[in-house]
Amino acid sequence: MVRITGASGYLGGRIAEALHADGHDLHLHARAPSQAGRDDLTRFTRRELILGDLRDEPVIEQLHAGAPEALIHCVALDHHASAADPLKSLTANVGTLMRLLHRPPPSLKLVVYLSTVQVYGQNMTGAIDEESPAAPHNYYGLTHLQAEEAVAFAARVAGLRSVVLRLSNIFGAPRLAESKGWELVLNDFCRQAADAGVIRLLSDGTPWRDFFPLNSFQDLVRQVVRDHASLPPHTRLLVGSGRTVRLLDAAIEVAEMAAPLRGSEVTLDVAGRSMRPPFNRLGGQPPWHLQTRRLAAYAPHLFPLPVKSEIERTLQWRLNHG
Repeated sequence: MVRITGASGYLGGRIAEALHADGHDLHLHARAPSQAGRDDLTRFTRRELILGDLRDEPVIEQLHAGAPEALIHCVALDHHASAADPLKSLTANVGTLMRLLHRPPPSLKLVVYLSTVQVYGQNMTGAIDEESPAAPHNYYGLTHLQAEEAVAFAARVAGLRSVVLRLSNIFGAPRLAESKGWELVLNDFCRQAADAGVIRLLSDGTPWRDFFPLNSFQDLVRQVVRDHASLPPHTRLLVGSGRTVRLLDAAIEVAEMAAPLRGSEVTLDVAGRSMRPPFNRLGGQPPWHLQTRRLAAYAPHLFPLPVKSEIERTLQWRLNHG
């Protein structure tokens, strides 16, 4: 049995969808899903949903019951909530995980934790890999780094396998129209293009980002659950494309792909400056890139990544459901 915390969230819901398709017996936790969210989750499990805040003892007791073989932890405050309340961020992002892993059930063999490339901080240079020094610059990155250490500690003490996935910018359509996830940068570009035909950037578009398709992320988690025994006991994987692009160039790519789907041109508003096609990309030499050799060696079938097809799926989903 695979237990997923935060299963009604953006990534948790897609993980549940993928593992259900593979025939796994799932036990799902969600804090406070809507009725539509509950109905959606019940499609993926024959077990009763565990509902409630992980800071509440009865919820932890329910999660300790039964005989799960794997735990996938998808619960964390986002960047803005972490910055607004650092103590709450520490409790939600680290404390709840430590309570989950304190005296784990004897059946548990694998813990998968979703971390972030923000553990490296904002001044990345050169090739970044799993062994690059961490230097978080915000509470979101700091608490994820602390949670990584909590996972490694608990795994050593209890004799578990642990897999930490350091995620770059995952993008792709969520399961439900009401789901969070549209605030993520590339999803937001797709939302704006599909809904209004205008993509507005608050910055000048020069910052660099690495994007990773949601469907490819689903496939990676499926593989980790299926054959984690082939990995070292305590594994960290950097989950990125290795392709660093400027935000403006990413917005241009979305705009150019959205235009034929909408049947009309999509324009850009870059810090108040209007741009219409044909667009000129900024390009340039990125100051950093994510080195994905370890990921490619473990899951070579993921590459080359279907970035354009994921953008098209996200645009089409928004046009159909927005």
